[in-house]
Amino acid sequence: MSIEPSWIVGLATLSIFLYALCTVGRRGKNYPPGPLTLPLLGNLHQIPLKGAHFKFTEWAKVYGGIFSLKLGPGTAVVVTDRRVVRELLDKQSAISSFRPPSYVGNLITGGDHVLVMDPGPKWRTMRKVIVQEFTETMCDKKHVNVVNAEAIQMLRDNVVDPKGLMKHPKRFANSIIMSLVFGVRTPDITTSHMRRMFELMEHWSLVMELGSTPPVDFYPFLKWIPQRFLGNWISRANQVKEEMYSLYRDLVEDVIRRRDALGPRDSMMDRVLDQLDSGKLTLTKHQLYFLAGIVIEGGSDTTASGILAFLKAMTCLPEVQKKAQAEIDAVVGQDRTPQWSDYEKLPYVSQVLKESMRWRPVGGAGVPHALSDMLAELEERTRERDAAKGELDMAKDTARTYYQRMVQAEADKSHVQTSTECDRFLLVLIDGDSMPFLDEFLPRGMEGGEDAGKHLRSSILDYYKTNPKFHADDRIIIRVYANVRGFARALKAAKIISEESTFDQFIAGFNKSHLLSDYIDAGPNKEAADSKLKGLPKANFELFYRNRHCQHIVFGGSADNSYAGFLGPYALPGGINDRVTLIEGPPFASDLRKVAQGFNRVALTTVFRTTKIQVINGNQIVAGVKRPAPASYISGRPTTGAALTPADKKPSHPPTVPIPSPVIYQNQYGQRLDTPLTYDKEYLKLLYDKNSRLCNNFYLRGHCLFGNTCAWDHSQQLTQTQLDTMRYKARTSNCFNPFCADPACCLGHMCPRGSACNNPACKFLPEMHNIDVSHVYEYNTVTQEKKELKPS
Repeated sequence: MSIEPSWIVGLATLSIFLYALCTVGRRGKNYPPGPLTLPLLGNLHQIPLKGAHFKFTEWAKVYGGIFSLKLGPGTAVVVTDRRVVRELLDKQSAISSFRPPSYVGNLITGGDHVLVMDPGPKWRTMRKVIVQEFTETMCDKKHVNVVNAEAIQMLRDNVVDPKGLMKHPKRFANSIIMSLVFGVRTPDITTSHMRRMFELMEHWSLVMELGSTPPVDFYPFLKWIPQRFLGNWISRANQVKEEMYSLYRDLVEDVIRRRDALGPRDSMMDRVLDQLDSGKLTLTKHQLYFLAGIVIEGGSDTTASGILAFLKAMTCLPEVQKKAQAEIDAVVGQDRTPQWSDYEKLPYVSQVLKESMRWRPVGGAGVPHALSDMLAELEERTRERDAAKGELDMAKDTARTYYQRMVQAEADKSHVQTSTECDRFLLVLIDGDSMPFLDEFLPRGMEGGEDAGKHLRSSILDYYKTNPKFHADDRIIIRVYANVRGFARALKAAKIISEESTFDQFIAGFNKSHLLSDYIDAGPNKEAADSKLKGLPKANFELFYRNRHCQHIVFGGSADNSYAGFLGPYALPGGINDRVTLIEGPPFASDLRKVAQGFNRVALTTVFRTTKIQVINGNQIVAGVKRPAPASYISGRPTTGAALTPADKKPSHPPTVPIPSPVIYQNQYGQRLDTPLTYDKEYLKLLYDKNSRLCNNFYLRGHCLFGNTCAWDHSQQLTQTQLDTMRYKARTSNCFNPFCADPACCLGHMCPRGSACNNPACKFLPEMHNIDVSHVYEYNTVTQEKKELKPS
């Protein structure tokens, strides 16, 4: 019995159909989760024709920051978690910068638009031309003048024609980019090229939005179905194609005709045409038109949309607008308009602008990316995630509940992190009675107070920059509490000031130095300032210590022993409390010195005295140092060991130590180089003995702030070899500044292991390894003379 061929064909067709029905549109087990699918369609039927990004956000709340959608036989992975976005699109941009196939996009642009290009020679050529025109230097020194001029006209237009409020930002953005690219302005909102541009962008967005055209990239057979059954999608795409090509062609050809008649202008297109004429650049006419069009698209639409989103945000949030306006008034005033140079002084305004962009982004769903060889990577990460979930050893229903709670926790965490990043500040609390400013500031009244406030703020900022939590937008709040009347009398008795009113002027100058600097009178009682600073557990210090906006607290009151009991609970046994730094002006009192081992410490010797102000019998004065050595950062590590040299025992023959040379050595990039040392291994072993307590500051830096009161040994007379051995040991601790210019710095600036270091936990910075020593320079830190040393 033979089987008819038609039956064989029928059975094969049925088998293929059943196989497709079971597999096409079905999500693989190793893919991220997502909404339920239908055979053949997958999730295509669930994606709305407009506002697809709103649906994506809704799904993200259910399935997490990374989920998958089946688009027929294809798969799309939607990423809403910013950490995953950074990991995939930023850190792995080499494999995630490709574009998915877009039949409609190529139909409109002919493949010459960067939004539909894969990274290749043509993409790199266009990107290079665009980047050269809009570098940070070009924007800061050249383009900003055009921006300022157009901004002034926009302000005028809003006053003269308030009904056009929603159109003036579009003219502003379009005129800037037209001036930079073509050397042609957009004088008003009725200008032809502006109207054509925004009509084009609207039509382009409608056609390219996910769901607005048939999924021909996933079902190619749809190309052969008459378009009248599918919303005339080809005609709509061809209309956008004609609008785009004609606009870009007209703009470029106008520049070519202008060059023939009047010569070149200072514009991007003139420079591109010069490169084409000289043969340095090769582009077809179509590519040239779209190169110009790409730039004006981005410069017109995104900028205008960002401004309009900002206007909407300020309308919805008047309290934010009021706070931002107050900052602008404080920095800019009423006599001029803001300039680009004001930007760094307006941190709150900067944060509001960035938040408005995040709040209402120009492209809700972003630009689609394709991953070149990312499928294996995605599957590997998915397996890792599944393995991590498997370790929880939970039932499926419990796992779903846990996952939903995790998603909610991530949302709550994101909200907390966002709120924490707002209004960050560093708090400086000073007990003015026990932490006096240098004598050189106090007698100069208001001028001295203003200088003291600026010096203190500058020194705190320099120190805080070494903190991992430092952020350029962080504010510094300074509060100094003192018994003003009593302290003024003490200063007068010490003959530091001639009249008590001078100290009042000093305080006025200090408060004038910055809006967030305050010198506060704690009252006439001696312990009033202590009470203000310490208070009850939940007052002042405790309040700010628990405040998540407060990134760090710098506390000054080293001469007052009563602070030991207050600070003790905050000190970490055997460690360092990174939330608090103690300032040492006058030496720490005995009990406070022990507590201080649990904190970071800093000596701001260019701001505060190193001795207390004391009046003996009303006449004899114990005064401090007028201008001590430059500020030095004191190690925050707790000390160990015994056999301290008593402070009251002085050697019969005080040892002499060499004064550090002002000469240091640098490489061609300005990195500090450590000179080779000859050291004694036996003496090095002795130094590592816990009973050896030589003072590094005294022997290696040439001076010690504590003098005879120092708890470390100053009594030994060391040979040069012993000093070099001691310096060799000190260099095993790294300086945190690879470009250190302090000639007295005894810490290491180069990893002693050199290129052989393979320790992943090495405490030396990465830039302190494999330092270039091909060119060595001798630098005099006093005369600032620098000369290259020739190799011997």
